[in-house]
Amino acid sequence: MCIQGSNLAFPPVLFIAQRKQQYLQILSALSAAPKQVHRKTLHDRGFTLVELMVTVAVMALLITVGAPALTHFLLQAEQDSALHQIKNIYSFARQEAVHRQVDVSICPVSEPLPDQCGENWSCGMLVYIDQDGNNKFNLVTDIKLRELYFSDAIAVTWVRNNTGFNLKPDGTTNRNGTFRVYLQGLSVNKNLVISNVGRARFAEETDSKRDRVWCR
Repeated sequence: MCIQGSNLAFPPVLFIAQRKQQYLQILSALSAAPKQVHRKTLHDRGFTLVELMVTVAVMALLITVGAPALTHFLLQAEQDSALHQIKNIYSFARQEAVHRQVDVSICPVSEPLPDQCGENWSCGMLVYIDQDGNNKFNLVTDIKLRELYFSDAIAVTWVRNNTGFNLKPDGTTNRNGTFRVYLQGLSVNKNLVISNVGRARFAEETDSKRDRVWCR
């Protein structure tokens, strides 16, 4: 006996055997899938205790070795920042002197009175035009151009004197000298050397701690 339809004939026994084989394959695939998923889930669940302990030990070693170097790098960056701030405010004062064709003065900021000149460069710097010519900043008669303040960890000295200096309309200075920048925790101070013709250059030297005065 044969099943006829659409000009096709299949023996019933062969047809049933093929269907049975297909069902068995589907059931086998379904029964194997959860085991594979379960094994994958167990594998991706996380670190073992040994792996975690090794990771923590390596991290602790890196922190122990790298922390001092990172601290030194941050201190150097702060010192360099202060030095470049001095260079920038000096260059600004020199440009203003040439542009305005007048003397421009730079003096240390007074500790109790920021709008007056003092004797401690560590507290900051004041750039102004001394219109009355008394070598002192007067908030009423003189023109304040710019001011700069430093952090408590920075100490600055002007080797030539503690009263300040002037920049001439031709860009030269009435006093050559050196700005020394110190930072707590570093053994080397960074310098900004000013020549008579007004040129500025960077230099380094071992910190002698002979003339450091902190702003209080």
